[in-house]
Amino acid sequence: MSKLYYVQLKGMKSNIGGNTAYGTAYVIADNPTEAYEKVFKYVRENSLGFYKDRELESITLIADSAEYSSCGIRLYL
Repeated sequence: MSKLYYVQLKGMKSNIGGNTAYGTAYVIADNPTEAYEKVFKYVRENSLGFYKDRELESITLIADSAEYSSCGIRLYL
């Protein structure tokens, strides 16, 4: 089942000057590991931030596409 996660990295969270805050992202994935890997892969391949900025700070489950979501919020795809 697809889930919506809010992923925060340790760095790149500011969007001062109109830049995108790459360290905070909403990700659709099947599990938290996959969610982090999607963000990490993107910032690594695009040479964004330093290695320490790409480390995981937190992942929060926002919504779930399951009929009876454990987080209480339904994700419609």
